[in-house]
Amino acid sequence: MAMPDADVTVHAVFRRAGAEEPAESPSIRVEVEGSEGGYVTMPASAEPNTTVSGTILAKDGWWLYSATAEAGGRDLPFSLDVDEGVWKFAMPDEDVTIKVVFMPDTDEPDEPEPDEPAEIPGADTSEDDEDGTDTGFSDVKADDWFADAVAWAVEADAMKGYEGSDRFGPNDKLSRAMMAQTLWGLAGKPAVSLGDGLPSDVAAADWYASSAAWSFQTRIFSGYGDNMFGPNDFITREQAATVLRRRAGKPASSQNLNIFPDADMTSSYAVDAMRWAVENGVFTGSEQNGQKLLDPTGICTRAQLATILMRMDEAGTL
Repeated sequence: MAMPDADVTVHAVFRRAGAEEPAESPSIRVEVEGSEGGYVTMPASAEPNTTVSGTILAKDGWWLYSATAEAGGRDLPFSLDVDEGVWKFAMPDEDVTIKVVFMPDTDEPDEPEPDEPAEIPGADTSEDDEDGTDTGFSDVKADDWFADAVAWAVEADAMKGYEGSDRFGPNDKLSRAMMAQTLWGLAGKPAVSLGDGLPSDVAAADWYASSAAWSFQTRIFSGYGDNMFGPNDFITREQAATVLRRRAGKPASSQNLNIFPDADMTSSYAVDAMRWAVENGVFTGSEQNGQKLLDPTGICTRAQLATILMRMDEAGTL
């Protein structure tokens, strides 16, 4: 080498002759949408079968919409450890991609997902027996915690089973189309115009066309830019609260959310809605690891929506 006019340190690595090159650890790639709205810190790689931790923080005026981890085309369990304030996942023996989306406080988007099957009438109405509530659905047992709520939803003509099956899908994630269809049904399925009032991403032949148009025209759903509805996007708990509060006329609430240790995870646009939801018993908290959490960014399931609406009906706020 050519000697510069400064001290030089030489590092040498010796390897036994014939030894194989050490295997590289699987990589971790981070993709951020709305990168100006927050910070993401993750290691560049990690050994398989280890727990990987990182931080995801939104800036003022922004909120964390979603954070997912995937490897080999499948989703990995990826969640916030509330006590430590870090996001964690178990490292597989292949490369991982972390996808993070930050949104301005004024936006209320959801996460695009594959199409959901249509809902149609077809399940037996509920009947009580000595062991619980028989809903007639193969995936709802009489003693399931949500059985009464599912029976109520069917009887109220709010929610039905999946087309061509005897399934209700209680643990399936709730899409915007499903929620719009449910609220439209509770409103008596009023007639709507499918002309100019139809969102740009909804066809008149879609099973949710009338409910999507109704939810747009009544402003229960605010929609996205370019007159888009996002029918197959999933709904978080705070987004569901926002929609239900709009339906109720946006009543005010001074409820303190700090009774929940994760209350600060609530997006600024949804604080008023979550206050209203807690005050009126719409949300009572989600038991996780011995704690009762508000879980504002958790995805709603069909069983949870049925339970929420039943509670509202019993309280006279539906």
